[in-house]
Amino acid sequence: MNKNLAQVIALGLDLEKFWRMDISLWDIQLRADYTEEIHAYVLLKGFEQYDYVYPDNPNQFEFKIGNCRILLSKNV
Repeated sequence: MNKNLAQVIALGLDLEKFWRMDISLWDIQLRADYTEEIHAYVLLKGFEQYDYVYPDNPNQFEFKIGNCRILLSKNV
């Protein structure tokens, strides 16, 4: 788990943008409300869009880099 915590720090993410962060032995998951600003921010940080869990839901956006996944949700 220390390795994953170090990875979060190395990514240089502004954790104030996210309302939830889960770090386990296997992966890192962050969640935030969708805005165009945070969408652009995540892409700028090198994350790639990765619609694996919610491929048919236009209100959920997933991004992944390494073992770190970000989920952005539109409030509808």
